[in-house]
Amino acid sequence: MRFTLGSLLLVLLLACSLFPIHGVLETNDTNLKCQCLRSTSNWVPIRLIEKIQIWPPGNGCPTREVM
Repeated sequence: MRFTLGSLLLVLLLACSLFPIHGVLETNDTNLKCQCLRSTSNWVPIRLIEKIQIWPPGNGCPTREVM
């Protein structure tokens, strides 16, 4: 079977363009539920907080989450 340079480049371009699409779809479809297990209004000492993350409302979780 004989490949030309054009067909080889076309296959290479197709293979390279499919990998980023899979990654984007995977990140958008796997986070379809709320991250918070429970909510609380208790005071948390500042020395126990290492970082704060904020997730906006989305398709799977209608509330803004602050962790």
